[in-house]
Amino acid sequence: MALKLRSKAGRKKLVLEMKAKESKSRGPPQAPFTAPITLLDEITWSVTTPPNPGSVFRKCQLSDVQDSSAMDIDDPEPMPSFETQLPCQHPGWHSSLASQCPGQGLAPMVDADLDEIVLKTGSSAMSIILLLPVDDRGTLSCSSTTLKATQAATLAAGVSGFTCRQLLSAVHQHYSEELSPSEQMEAMTKGGPHVRRALQVAFQSMAAITRGDLLGARCSFEGLLRCSRGGGAAVYELKLES
Repeated sequence: MALKLRSKAGRKKLVLEMKAKESKSRGPPQAPFTAPITLLDEITWSVTTPPNPGSVFRKCQLSDVQDSSAMDIDDPEPMPSFETQLPCQHPGWHSSLASQCPGQGLAPMVDADLDEIVLKTGSSAMSIILLLPVDDRGTLSCSSTTLKATQAATLAAGVSGFTCRQLLSAVHQHYSEELSPSEQMEAMTKGGPHVRRALQVAFQSMAAITRGDLLGARCSFEGLLRCSRGGGAAVYELKLES
């Protein structure tokens, strides 16, 4: 090694050897991966609620909801209304959504929907980064979490990807984490009066405070938006609404 470093020819040989090792470790060339601009923007869900059937809904036309839930003509049971189907942790959440999406309804997702692959990565076991807002106004910026693609049993052998459940569960797990006393102090100090007012009662009574508590009513999932420029990179920011 030392002899090769003493001459231009020796250094050139070292570079060629490194290239050969890199090519061997990479294996056969793979099809380029392109990350979509948005993910799961058709889903309605509260990030503070576990992503289970009955708590995650897909936006659709009202006519589609009625067709899919049509009952026997002899069944006297009335169809469930838009309002009774929507899980609501904060008052007014469902009415706010209805006003934003006129003519739209919500179809409840089942296990098969949640286990559906929403981002295929081919045979590469790649990762994606999620940027998650810390508070409702963005004063405290974002936290980040990294997810690795998992083998999908429903796909062909050697194909990896991310399921809807995997992405939503990562978001929910993050906002379910309890803040340590020092993190609570930091949030109230740097977040401004609105964060201090939101946390001060629980803080003084030494009650548990989760990351989701910093969101207030702004906990409605509105999808993931790619914020990395290149399509080959997968960095997504969580979009939230009240």
